[in-house]
Amino acid sequence: MGAFQRFYFGSLDHFRFYFGFWLMGAPVGLALIAARWRAALSVENLPLLCCCFLSLTWTFFWHPHMGWHDWDLFCTAAIPVNLLGGLLFSEGTAKNARNG
Repeated sequence: MGAFQRFYFGSLDHFRFYFGFWLMGAPVGLALIAARWRAALSVENLPLLCCCFLSLTWTFFWHPHMGWHDWDLFCTAAIPVNLLGGLLFSEGTAKNARNG
């Protein structure tokens, strides 16, 4: 099984696969981080935020040789994004419950 290229780096198909995999793997996680971005920048969330950045970068440079069938490789990189999104959601829910 040799390596082959489906598209060139930076082409329209490259971005279509990249954003497609992220929308499949972490649609709610990305939305929650975007909604609570100030809380995501806190010191307590820094390790997960670094993991999110690294997974976004890693999947940007990795080429899906099997096309959409490589979803399992790319969607596992969404785990830190979903964890941070869930953490931010639970922090916001707990804060709202304390405030009444």
